[in-house]
Amino acid sequence: MDRILERSKYLMQFGHWEGDSLVSRKSMVCLNSLVERKSRLLILTKLDRKSVEETSNTVIRRLKDLPVKARRTLTMDNGTENAKHEEITSSLEIKCYFAHPYASWERGTNE
Repeated sequence: MDRILERSKYLMQFGHWEGDSLVSRKSMVCLNSLVERKSRLLILTKLDRKSVEETSNTVIRRLKDLPVKARRTLTMDNGTENAKHEEITSSLEIKCYFAHPYASWERGTNE
């Protein structure tokens, strides 16, 4: 996160994404959300459970058909579901960043 683009550039250029997981309190059902910072485009996917495999496969599946210039960066939290970030990076040719712990403002669009 320390080396991420300046905020002004980040908002002027399409292709900078924020990812997050939302889990129901009553069940293991999970939503994966991806928000593009400039356009506020939201891609929301229901997952059966919050897992490393399901999260990485979903992110790759949902972003792979976008042009390369529409996949510049992906900023995520430090959750265990994001452990396969290297697989996401290699599959999508996207730079993955992680917000600092307890710094939700670093992913303000998708928090």
